[in-house]
This record gives sequence, structure tokens and C-alpha cells, in this order.
Amino acid sequence: EGRNGDILNLIDSRLIRWKGDKDSFYYKCLYHWLGYGGTDRAFIPQWLLILFGGIILISLLLILNSLFMKKTIAQKTGELLKKNEELKQNEKLSAIGRLAGGVAHDFNNQLMSISGFAELIASRTEDGEIRLYAENILKSVERSADLTRKLLSFARKGALVKRPVELNSLIRETGQVMERSMDKSIMIELKCHGEDLVVRGDESQLENALLNLAINARDAMPGGGRLRIESIPFRHSERKQIREGHYLERGEYARITVSDEGTGIGEDIRKDIFEPFFTTKAPGKGTGMGLPSVMGTVEEHGGTITFDSVPGRGTSFHIYLPLVQTP
Repeated sequence: EGRNGDILNLIDSRLIRWKGDKDSFYYKCLYHWLGYGGTDRAFIPQWLLILFGGIILISLLLILNSLFMKKTIAQKTGELLKKNEELKQNEKLSAIGRLAGGVAHDFNNQLMSISGFAELIASRTEDGEIRLYAENILKSVERSADLTRKLLSFARKGALVKRPVELNSLIRETGQVMERSMDKSIMIELKCHGEDLVVRGDESQLENALLNLAINARDAMPGGGRLRIESIPFRHSERKQIREGHYLERGEYARITVSDEGTGIGEDIRKDIFEPFFTTKAPGKGTGMGLPSVMGTVEEHGGTITFDSVPGRGTSFHIYLPLVQTP
């Protein structure tokens, strides 16, 4: 058979020693597998091709399934770790709340006594130096009472008097307080939405929350700058996580943004700024309860708070409060 016969003879001479006698089909298969059979592969059984294809397909499916399972396990592990952190945080906040509620009443009684004696000294003494000391005592008592109020607000144990509050009016009143108390190097800018934004809440607590944010903004701008408070209506169509462990439910909200042009918040401390007693201020300059008390007030009103910051360019805090329908 010419060249083909020579190849088959070569195959016979090399393989017959250990393969033994084979029928022509065996050698024809080997002949074709060695590449001398052209493109004709009709003699290969169809079931063999199907078997090989099935094996390859099953192998690919197993590989894909393994990759998917690894990804799923990693996601579930991450979720469990986050839930564990949230649980620890809630337990810590609960412990602080019980502590604040337990000591606040007795602490306030002691403060009232100290304040009463200091007022008596200030009113009866003729010595100017002693009167100055008494006035300093009264200032310390006032700061201590404010810290107690912040603790109770953070612990959500303060007595809230909820009624309809129009936020634009509240912002304007808060702006007037800030203009009277802040340095002239701080430019206060208010931008209120044209329509009334009414929420149900405690007006005094909400005002304190805005003042706390404004004071933080002022302290972030020691050289002066622009402090801006803006209000807009905000519609949220689906539940969304806006901060780790904190979600914004779907609904109609008022969003209040307090922005500054200050130093900003570094990446290394962002996760700690709402922690009780955490402060970046010098000793004696801050209690570390300003932002935690703001968060406690906002969440007590059914809202949430988030922020964005660029170091060296400023920080914006965003408060979301659910709107109420007005007649």
C-alpha cells in the first residue's frame, strides 16, 4: 500500500513484541492517532466522544462550583465578623447607657448642691477675687450638667418631648445662636429649602445636636472659614447601608448637612469618631461625647447620621430625619 503500508509495518515491528497480535482495527486506530489518517475520524465511536465531552464539562462545573463556594464562604465569614462587631458595639453602648442612667440622678443632685452654694458665695461676698472663683465653679457645674445631658441623650434615656418641629425654622434659630457666640472669622451660611420640612421630635434635643456639630466645625477651623448648614427633602426608595451597622430605610426624609472647610478627618480615626469619650482635642478641651450624643439624638428620632471628609479640605455631616405628613 506504499507509504501507508510502510508505516503499518513499522508499527507492527515496534509494538508487536508487547501488544501481541491485534486485529486490523487496532492498528487502524493507532495509525490514525499518529496523524497519518488525514481528516477522517469516522471510525472513532460516538459514545467515546460524548464520554470525553461529558468528563470535560463535569470538570469545568466542579471547578466553577469550587470557586463559587469559596467566594460564598468568604462573604458569609465577612458578614459574621461584621455582625459580631455590631453585637460587641451594642453591648458596649448598652453598658454605657446603664451606667449613665444609674449615676445621672445622683450626680445631678450633687451638682445642684454645688451650684447653690456657689451662687450664695457669689451673691454675698464683697471680695472680687472670691466672686470670680465662685463664678468659675458655676461654669464648671454647667459643663458637668451638659456632659450628663449628653450621656443621657447618647444612652437614649433622656425624656424626649416629641411634637412637630419645622426644621428650617430650627436651623435659622440655631444660626442666630451661632452668630452671637462664634468668632467673626467663622462665616456662617444657612441654606434652607423653600418648603417646610416637618419632623416629629424634641426641638431642644435637635437644636443641641446641630450646635454640637457646629461647635465641632468651628474647632476644625482654628484659622476661620465657612460653616454651612443646608436642608433639603430626600426620598429614599430602598433600604440601604450608609454606615457600617447603620441603615437608612425607604421613605421620605429631611437631610440636614453641616459642612466646614477645616482639617478634615483622617482615615485612621474615622471608625472611632462616634465612640463615647473619643476625642482628638487637647486634654480639658473636649469630653468626647459630642458626636455620640448627636448620634443618640438622631437615632432616637428614627433617623441616622453619616459623614464624608477630605483631609485638609473639610468635613460634611449628614443627618437624615423622617418627615411627617402635614395637613
